[in-house]
Amino acid sequence: MLALLTHDAVVEVEYRLPQAMQFKRLNKSEYAAYLRSEAVLAEGSDFQRETTRVPLAPGASQAEVTSTLRETIKVQGVALTGVTRSKSLVEVREGRPQVTMVRAVTSFETAEATGRTGRWQAQQRALPPADAKTGNPP
Repeated sequence: MLALLTHDAVVEVEYRLPQAMQFKRLNKSEYAAYLRSEAVLAEGSDFQRETTRVPLAPGASQAEVTSTLRETIKVQGVALTGVTRSKSLVEVREGRPQVTMVRAVTSFETAEATGRTGRWQAQQRALPPADAKTGNPP
């Protein structure tokens, strides 16, 4: 993905976690660092792409890519299931398609919505708040 981003690309990531909403607006280098830092979060995660749409008119020099994926991540050993909806703007620059903007919103289901209770709820109360400096989930 990083190879497709333009040098001036903007990436917006929003996590709607059960305990709080977190938002980040990043440039390409910040996004690369963010991906490296989130690698730990990805351990034990799983995802399935549900849809991807790339409407492009003949002769057009830009496109809007929308996609939906269902994923499960682990936060402090607790599995959270969510849906990510993303939109990417793609322009032809220097003779090839390049991504200029990405906006991704991930909404995680609560324990009540998925039927999980007890241990999950107790661990959610025990989770520390998001890091005040970075805004990252615990």
